[in-house]
Amino acid sequence: MVRIYNLQPGTQYTVAVAVRDRAGHDTKPGKASSFRTTGSGGGTTAPNTRYLLNNGGTGNAAEIWGGRTADGTVLVGSRTNGYAGQQWYFDDAGSGYQRIRSAVSGKCLQLGGPAGAGTWVAQQPCGNADSQKWRLSPKGSGVTVAAKSGNYVLGVSNRPYYGSWLLELQSPDGRAAQVWAVQKA
Repeated sequence: MVRIYNLQPGTQYTVAVAVRDRAGHDTKPGKASSFRTTGSGGGTTAPNTRYLLNNGGTGNAAEIWGGRTADGTVLVGSRTNGYAGQQWYFDDAGSGYQRIRSAVSGKCLQLGGPAGAGTWVAQQPCGNADSQKWRLSPKGSGVTVAAKSGNYVLGVSNRPYYGSWLLELQSPDGRAAQVWAVQKA
């Protein structure tokens, strides 16, 4: 299996694979294959539609850890599989904000504590708290997902979590690990 990172949504690509042996010699590239990535990545969402949130830096998808339904289950970045634990609804929360609701549990993403760099995100029953409101803003070929509480964006941490990576709030600095592609599931 080959994994290609940092692809742009809605873009045509052609790839061919060459192999390097232990002596450092490369074969000629094999037959080329072309494909087009889905979505525009621009953050425009439609009601009652399931989406994936794919990270621009890692290629992983935002997921409720293990597809669990319990309150307080954390948000992690895992290899994209498209299962319900990685699918999201974006519900209008007014004033340009959205609630991000899990397709597997029906619960919304909420800050795990006061907004700040390193604050984790978990699922809780949906409500109207500011800690459940998020703004999607265009950033390059994707979006940033910003918490209403404070000036922080959702990013991939350097903290492993049972085979995945914990997602957390970070000070925005433009790193690819803070940019997400919103694509129909």
